[in-house]
Amino acid sequence: MANKKITMVYQDCPVCGDRGKKLKKIVAEKGIRLHKVSFASDEGQSLIRTAVFDYGIKTMPFYYDGVKFAATIEELLVKPKKEKKKGEK
Repeated sequence: MANKKITMVYQDCPVCGDRGKKLKKIVAEKGIRLHKVSFASDEGQSLIRTAVFDYGIKTMPFYYDGVKFAATIEELLVKPKKEKKKGEK
């Protein structure tokens, strides 16, 4: 997952306080490139429309990995479980 780019749309300081410390730690450990986008920018406005209307996300910051949106960065980092085929143990 090295060098995975995740876009974060934010309203206030995205890396301040305890939440910011936790985010910085996750980004450093996973080797993620974090692209910070203000909610007031054109790019931010476009991402907000998609996040709200298509994904039901109503909080900031939220995250986008190029494929899906998530309310927390952890949601984007969870690998989906493989489903076992019938007959497999």
